[in-house]
Amino acid sequence: MASAGADVQAAVAKGGAEGTAADQANRSKKQEGKKKKKGNATQEELALNQGQADFVRVVRVEPKKEAHADDPYRVALSKNGKATQLVLSEDKLTVSGTKGFRTARATHGVFQGAWYCEARVVHLGESGHVRLGWCTRKAELQAPVGFDVHGYCYRDLEGSKVHAGKREPYGQQYGEGDVVGLYIYMPDGGRPLEVRDRRVVRYKGALYYLDEHEPDAQPLQGAVIAFTRNGELQGPAFTDFPDGTYYPAASLYTLPTQTQGACVTFNFGPDFAYPMPEVPGCPAPRPMCEAAETKAPTPPPEQPPAAAPEAAAPAEAAPAAAGTDAPAEPAN
Repeated sequence: MASAGADVQAAVAKGGAEGTAADQANRSKKQEGKKKKKGNATQEELALNQGQADFVRVVRVEPKKEAHADDPYRVALSKNGKATQLVLSEDKLTVSGTKGFRTARATHGVFQGAWYCEARVVHLGESGHVRLGWCTRKAELQAPVGFDVHGYCYRDLEGSKVHAGKREPYGQQYGEGDVVGLYIYMPDGGRPLEVRDRRVVRYKGALYYLDEHEPDAQPLQGAVIAFTRNGELQGPAFTDFPDGTYYPAASLYTLPTQTQGACVTFNFGPDFAYPMPEVPGCPAPRPMCEAAETKAPTPPPEQPPAAAPEAAAPAEAAPAAAGTDAPAEPAN
C-alpha cells in the first residue's frame, strides 16, 4: 500500500511537472507570438516610415568660408568666389595671379535690368593674358571665364569672344593700360535661379545646407552682353543667353616662369573712366555698385520722456507788518 501510494504521488507529481512544462511551453509560444506580432508591426511601421520619408541632399557648411563672408552692402571682388591661388587687394577691387588661368568673380550678381562696370588691365607682363566677362556661380573657377556654358568673355588676345570653350571673332585686341567696360542687359522675366537664402540643418553634430534643386535655365529673349574698349563700344557679343544670376568676372594667366602676376582692377561705379555705353535697342545701364543691398536707416535714438512739470507750491500768507496787530474779526 505504501509503495502504491508513493507511486500515485509520484505520478501526480510527474503529471504536475508535465502540466507545468506544458503551461510554460504554451506561455512561451504566446509570448513569442506577441513578440513576433510586435516585431512585425515595428518592421511594417519602419518600412512605412521609410516609404513616406523625404530624402534630401545636404552640403556641409565650411566654417572658414562662413567666417569670411562677403559684405552684402558693398560690391567688390568675392573672397569666396575666386580660385584660391588668386590674391585680392585690401579693398577687394584688384585681383592678381600667376601660373595658369584662374577666375575671380564679384560679390553681387544681377538677373534683370541693364548693368555696367569697368576693369582696367594693370599688368600682364611677358606671358600674361586676361579674359573679362560675366558668369554664374556654376562657372569653374580653376579655368578661364567662358571655359564652360556658365560664362561669357571678351579675350585680350585677338579680341575674340569665348563661350563654352568656343572662340569667335569679336572686337579689338586689348592689353596693359586699357579699360574694358562690361555691359549686360536682361529684360523682365529673367529669373535668379540660384538659391538666395539657404536653409541650414544640423545633422550628426555638424551644420549642413539643404541642397535645394534649382530650376533649369531657359533662353532669355532680348538678353545682351556687350563690351567696350577705352569707351568705344565693340557691339553685342552674346544675345538671348539663358536666364540666371550673372556676376562680373576676370580670369588671369601667366607662365610659371613669370614672377610678377597679371593684375586687373575693377571699378563698380558710380564714377567711371569713360561714359557708360549706349547699346542700340537696350536701356541705359545702372552702375554695378547699386546692386548691393541698402542698409536700413538707423532709427534716431529714443528720447527720454519729458519730466512732468512740478505742481506749484501754494503761496504762503504774507506776514503782518512789524509793530502792527492782525485785524480783529468783525463783531456780529
